[in-house]
Amino acid sequence: IPIWNSKSSSNSLNPIIWDYHVIGLYLHPSNWSESVILDVDSRLSFPCKVGTFVEGSFQPQLVESQPIPKKWKHQFRCIPAQQYLNTFYSDRSHMLDLRDKTKKTYLSTPPTYPCILLEGMKNGTNLMKEFVDMKNRNGIGFVTDLDGFINFVKNFKQQSASKAK
Repeated sequence: IPIWNSKSSSNSLNPIIWDYHVIGLYLHPSNWSESVILDVDSRLSFPCKVGTFVEGSFQPQLVESQPIPKKWKHQFRCIPAQQYLNTFYSDRSHMLDLRDKTKKTYLSTPPTYPCILLEGMKNGTNLMKEFVDMKNRNGIGFVTDLDGFINFVKNFKQQSASKAK
């Protein structure tokens, strides 16, 4: 997916294309416009108001006006924080170059921080594929497009209030 204003891009005017990108979203309980995005790779403010982030990072007007391949359309897997913390596990095997199975060679330099392992798991199921597979609508959380993501944020107060009844 294309993301503008990324520190990983050599130029903020040009998007970087990621196969996936993880951001945090804090949903303000009473005013959606006060909700913020947490993205450590963004050149925008940290945290960044959700409206500013959507416009600056996803550039919906530009994306809608250009012939962009379907595979590059923004898709989101929205996962509640506790569910993410309880289920996400990555041993970085998705980063390996599998062409030569005799060597452990990464496609890109892996991060310097340790792998994300669930407590007590040293070897286990790597759920990375399930997290980034946007065709799997029955996986963890829910999948939506950019319009659906924006509507989710804007309607959060209403959803929370109706669930409480």
